[in-house]
Amino acid sequence: MSKIFRTCRVCVLVFLTAFCLMSGIKAQAATANEKTAFAFFTDTMGLSPAAACGVMSNIKCESGFSPTISGMGGAYGICQWTGLRKSRLQSWCAGKGYSASSLKGQLHYLQYELKTYFPRVNNYLKSVSNTSAGAYNAAFYFCYYFEAPFNTYSTSVYRGKQAQSTYWKSLGASSTYVTAEVAGNGIRLNWNGRSENTYQVNRADSSGGSYTVIATIAAGAKSTYTDKNAAVGKKYYYYIQPVSSGGKLLGKSNKVSCSAKPSLEDEACSIVLSKTEYIYSGKACRPAVKVTYNGSVLKSGTHYTVSYSNNKNAGTATLRVVGKGRYCGSQKLDYTIQKANQNLKVSPIHAVMKTGLVSVKASAKGKITLRSEDCSVAVIKKGKLSLKKPGITRITVTASATKNYNAVSKSIVLTVTPARPVISGGSSFASGKAVLKWRKENGLDGYQIQYTAASKFSSGVSSVTVSGDTASCIFEGLPGGKTCRFRIRSYIILNNKKVYSQWSKIKTVKLKK
Repeated sequence: MSKIFRTCRVCVLVFLTAFCLMSGIKAQAATANEKTAFAFFTDTMGLSPAAACGVMSNIKCESGFSPTISGMGGAYGICQWTGLRKSRLQSWCAGKGYSASSLKGQLHYLQYELKTYFPRVNNYLKSVSNTSAGAYNAAFYFCYYFEAPFNTYSTSVYRGKQAQSTYWKSLGASSTYVTAEVAGNGIRLNWNGRSENTYQVNRADSSGGSYTVIATIAAGAKSTYTDKNAAVGKKYYYYIQPVSSGGKLLGKSNKVSCSAKPSLEDEACSIVLSKTEYIYSGKACRPAVKVTYNGSVLKSGTHYTVSYSNNKNAGTATLRVVGKGRYCGSQKLDYTIQKANQNLKVSPIHAVMKTGLVSVKASAKGKITLRSEDCSVAVIKKGKLSLKKPGITRITVTASATKNYNAVSKSIVLTVTPARPVISGGSSFASGKAVLKWRKENGLDGYQIQYTAASKFSSGVSSVTVSGDTASCIFEGLPGGKTCRFRIRSYIILNNKKVYSQWSKIKTVKLKK
């Protein structure tokens, strides 16, 4: 921007700001030019009423909506264009068949200028909320970044407040503002309705075509309507018109347009999963999908996207296919992840009857529990085996089910052998005679006693068997004057077979002559 242009621009804005302040903008009936501008901003440019109010507050202060007004430094038109921007206005209008001095021509150029040279301002205007605050923000931003007057901040604040107190009250808040979007089953319209009004939905098949009422929304209902009769691929035009409780047609909304897209929710769409059941593996399960529409196979990433949820743990996983590009709508499909069978490892148990608890070495994913088939032999206490007597019982080891694993059980045979006998005494009470005593144990079928005069139990071994109810035995015919060695083991009979304990410690007895 040249120094001369900047100086002229300051002068013009000083004059126009004074004009705006002296005009004493008040909430009053809009002029014909204001109504035309408001309709252009909301219908043609697609701005919300709040954004339109923000732009109009600036135009009011710049020109009072007069397209032929001239200002200091050669400023001209509703936005007081100067210099290069004024030249662009004139050349663009001439090229498009508009008069550069007409309101229509200048509104269309403003739309072009915003899109081409001020896209950030244009995008911001379309992002503001349709509220009083949105009107303020639009006016402030448009002034600060598009008009850029002298005393930029304070002037922007002033115009923002004027947008709230004037145009929002007179036009914005009372305007029915409609938006259109593609829905899975047609075109959905949403608008800012008042609950006391009935609303007529009007549709045309072309931009210049005649509108017909296609639906009437009763008072108190939600301000939304989905046109399910919109043909796929065809562009339609809509506006909403409220009807008062007395039956009077009120002001029309802005006009919007939208084209219905083929939807993945249509009956013409088929989605097939490569697999519908999995077994839990600890990894995410992602079945491939084949999507067809009217028999044509669609391409992932181009026509649709796929996302997965809850697809690692056992249970119901979900796959969501969402239309992309020329396709809209979505579908959710469920598939199953079954629990896996956990691996239960149990070590063999070799138990000898004794006091205390015996641990069962087992490992699995779930909690380990034990059950004894014969509680007279062993019972479960604190997760361990408490031995009651020698014998055989079956121990069932169970790993409980978890979030991802089934319960599993395994049985092992527990044989409890007798405890090692303890010899309590032994002596020779006469020539060639001796007595052996031991600590008596319950639940035994018998004892086997071996003795020998040799130094080891490798030769000259004799053996006797006595009842399990006894605790002593007398031996006769032993070699007098010799040293005799004794040992004893107990047994029980299981399945017609003797199950022995370990041999006791050796007891040495010096025989009398």
